[in-house]
Amino acid sequence: MARRAGLTRRGSLAALLAGLAACGGPARTPAGAQAEASGEPAPRPRPSAELVAALDEATIRRVLRHGPLGPPEPDPTNRVAASPAAAHLGQRLFYDPRLSLSGMHSCASCHLPTRAFADGLELPVPQGSSERHSPTLLNVAHQRWLFWDGRADSLWSQALAVIENPKELGIGRPGLARLVTRDPLYRAEYRAAFDAEPSDAPEFEDRTAVHAAKAIAAYEARLQSDDSAFDRFAAALAARDLDTAAEYPDDALRGLLLFLGRGNCRSCHVGPLFSDGEFHSIGMPPRGGGRPTDPGRLRGIELLQANPFRGTGPWSDAPDSERAREVEALVRSSEHWGQVRTPSLRNVARTAPYMSQGQKPTLRSVLEFYSTLEGAVAAGHHGETVLAPLRFSAAEMDDLEAFLRSLDGRDPPEELLWAPPKPR
Repeated sequence: MARRAGLTRRGSLAALLAGLAACGGPARTPAGAQAEASGEPAPRPRPSAELVAALDEATIRRVLRHGPLGPPEPDPTNRVAASPAAAHLGQRLFYDPRLSLSGMHSCASCHLPTRAFADGLELPVPQGSSERHSPTLLNVAHQRWLFWDGRADSLWSQALAVIENPKELGIGRPGLARLVTRDPLYRAEYRAAFDAEPSDAPEFEDRTAVHAAKAIAAYEARLQSDDSAFDRFAAALAARDLDTAAEYPDDALRGLLLFLGRGNCRSCHVGPLFSDGEFHSIGMPPRGGGRPTDPGRLRGIELLQANPFRGTGPWSDAPDSERAREVEALVRSSEHWGQVRTPSLRNVARTAPYMSQGQKPTLRSVLEFYSTLEGAVAAGHHGETVLAPLRFSAAEMDDLEAFLRSLDGRDPPEELLWAPPKPR
């Protein structure tokens, strides 16, 4: 809807709602009042304008808890997290297939820029490399725990784990140190990022590999996606600019109100990332059916606390930081069995299929599962007690899908979407 001079209302929403209650209908715009004074019929507000005008302060506060999305918190365990030189080195590594034992796969093989830094597959290629779906890397620096089971507490630790895993990239720390040390371009970029020489000597290869992983993390931290239609709506509400807020599609707004209200989706998908960052079991049956066999968070905590590359480990740049110490405070419980991390809903329409094994091919199939819980299975003897069939109508699922699509943000800058050009 095009904005017109004189229609931007930034006054008290409480006064607007008081007027709405007093007159029993939507508050009149200046244009409507002028038309009424001249004897002409007042223009009919578009449906979203009526919905926006009817929002109470409690609902607006709930909306504003979810956006707009700001910058991620810095990672103190990675001193080069904000370094342009480190991010440049990390970007080149991210797209380099020499990080794999086969020489055919890179980080970008499972995190394609053309697919919102996911891969569009149920499970990653090569087949058997993982039993879990590849999540998007957009806004990944906002995540407190990495992997579906949270077995990494930093982006650099996560990158190292993939490089180490023989079923994924697999060249390991020695191979990564050797690549960075013996390639002249990498050697020069490493020197620019860390003011030190790389080395693949056995006593230095871990340092070199960790630095390279921290460079990859610095690049991934730049993969920010914001300015979605929802973000613009939330910003307009925060400014009490009701005309701009009314540009938000009415079906998306109805879906948002259902998301915040009867659907209670915000019990897990809360905050600007639309994720609580925690771990849950929603009863999603595994691929192929049967009982769940993935221990999820229970095993994830065990692996994390034993990982020498965790935030409190010897390779951390801030092992005594509050963020790092959170790892040591984790306590494993049988209730963690089968739990996986709540994914962000930002850009969710671009990152099908869904769930930890890609079990659901479309947004509609996800909404249908929550509507009926058909086929749900309990993970072990524990299960989420907050879930009950929501019995959405077809129209409500249309509205929810419209809202979820409104969370699609803009892509990162174009220069981040491929390997940097080699200097001539």
